[in-house]
Amino acid sequence: MLPPSAMLRRPVRISRPDLAPEVRNLVDLVCAEPDGRLIPLTELVRILGITIAPDFHRCLSTRGDLMLHRDAFENSGPAIRRRVKLVGFEVNLTIAPELRGRLVRFADSFQLEFEPDRSVAVSKFLFNVELRRLELNHERIFVDFAGAQDVFIALEPIP
Repeated sequence: MLPPSAMLRRPVRISRPDLAPEVRNLVDLVCAEPDGRLIPLTELVRILGITIAPDFHRCLSTRGDLMLHRDAFENSGPAIRRRVKLVGFEVNLTIAPELRGRLVRFADSFQLEFEPDRSVAVSKFLFNVELRRLELNHERIFVDFAGAQDVFIALEPIP
């Protein structure tokens, strides 16, 4: 048996086969286009496993799209603060006024590496974490939170 400190460092594993077609299309789109591609901000929020109600969808749509460059990404607009459900827990989601970071593309996957304070944060009570990196491929999404347990989202059922 692992000691408790080692268990806390292991990623939370979630199965979300419902996201598979959407994530596969997104991976293919991002990997195929070297520059100038726009991704709706709603896509970024959905692949984090957050359900988007119609009024939240309007709020995200108003904010605009995530602009992809050859090796970077950006989006700016008013900060968004919203209570959402993430992995079955109600949390406060904050999207910084400016999202920005490094985009790393591979043949069949990509990574979004967010700059500090130019990211998405999740909080509840004294718990506050910032999204540091997203890695997507056809089989999974890996969500790296600064200062917290990472999340591994399998796009196939976990046995």
